[in-house]
Amino acid sequence: GSGGWGMTSIAIVGGGVSGCAAARALATRGIKATIFEMGRGVGGRMATRRSKDDKSIAINHGAPIFEAKSSEFRNLMSDLDGFVEKWDVKEGILNVSSGVYKETQSGKFHYRGTPGMSSVCEGLISDLDVEKRFRTMVKGFEKVDSGWRLIGRDGDNLGDFNWIMVTSSSLLHNRWTKIYGGPPPLEIPARSLKNSALLNVLNDVQSLTSDPIFVVMQAFSASESSALSKLPFEIVDISGSQTLSKAVISQGASEEVCNLVIHSSGAFGQTAALTHGRGGTAEAMGARSDSNEEDVVISTILNAFENEVLKSFGLSTLGSPIYGPKLHRWGAAFPSNIQETRQHSLGYVFPECGIAFAGDFLALPGGSVEQACLSGLEIGEKVYEKCI
Repeated sequence: GSGGWGMTSIAIVGGGVSGCAAARALATRGIKATIFEMGRGVGGRMATRRSKDDKSIAINHGAPIFEAKSSEFRNLMSDLDGFVEKWDVKEGILNVSSGVYKETQSGKFHYRGTPGMSSVCEGLISDLDVEKRFRTMVKGFEKVDSGWRLIGRDGDNLGDFNWIMVTSSSLLHNRWTKIYGGPPPLEIPARSLKNSALLNVLNDVQSLTSDPIFVVMQAFSASESSALSKLPFEIVDISGSQTLSKAVISQGASEEVCNLVIHSSGAFGQTAALTHGRGGTAEAMGARSDSNEEDVVISTILNAFENEVLKSFGLSTLGSPIYGPKLHRWGAAFPSNIQETRQHSLGYVFPECGIAFAGDFLALPGGSVEQACLSGLEIGEKVYEKCI
């Protein structure tokens, strides 16, 4: 930092809402950061699946909706007008054991990205000076004189940076080893620094367990999706099912298209650990996978939806989709044992190590878009303050 900001370079690993919020916090203070993201674009769990062949396909297959509890976050959502809209959602709870459906009146500030959920992340860095490196896996970190050297999937040098801002627990977690092989990229380099506070955070992150969730996504012609049009909800939380936890019905990129995204239960998500979904980021980045199980997982989830949800409303079948069914597995989206935080902060900054952590996996309650975003903003601001 003594060389001033002209000398400082910052790598943000992960282009979800935390990473984009951190890049925003830096860019609005005149600091250009580089986002490294394995996917085709920003979004992370705010993902929107699109089709190269059909522009009417745009399916939010990660977070379908989010809340804004704090005035700070609500004000930010107002700033992102055009990328974010309020959603007066029709939602309810269905107990498939009893067949009882109850509408829920939340009265909460609910939002979604427009035209797709990934628009939230795009809006955070829109018109700001942020470098983006998509379809890029960071597979290693080396300590160098200036800070850190990032190593790519094929051993290539991705560049040297004074700071790394980590927004994904996977870089430290043994889940990486199961999916991609090899040690988690940051574990050995970070432990070699022998910083006790940093080691505490590493141990906390490595102890995280998550409920993996499968989602099955389909798009239907609105004129032929009669079963979906007869359901009384846009989002339903499902209880009493071993297979399902949630279902979301929404409009596609055109009014002619109706999307259905079915979320599995966490228990069912545990059943096929090496099934990630064909055509997804994990597969593109060389994940170990068992594609034979994929069709079984899809059919099990679809059968459960027809037999448990549709039957509760006197309906029988979904009909034929114009897109899908496609499968995606969210392996770390729902951390289930976040430690009591060691500080009154949503993330961590270690100036002597040139490492910062942001994300909704670092402090309770966890697993929220708002927390992820505010964590990125806070840590971006703190890194700036440490370097001026």
